[in-house]
Amino acid sequence: YQHHANGAALLQAGLHTYPQRYHTLYLELHSTNKDPLNFYLNQPFHQLPLYQHTSYPQLIDLPLLRNTLTHS
Repeated sequence: YQHHANGAALLQAGLHTYPQRYHTLYLELHSTNKDPLNFYLNQPFHQLPLYQHTSYPQLIDLPLLRNTLTHS
């Protein structure tokens, strides 16, 4: 059911659930996950600089995404 806006609707419902308790939401993805990365970047997420994480036995680049929750 990709490309039917179901994921975006679920994400928006989740983001509007906790703005009084949480101010910022972070998520990280593996750098090879291009479709999920593009999905979140099309939502209210902004990409921070890549950082390297040791996932034994290799070093991998992880994009870190941030969403600042608004208080209504």
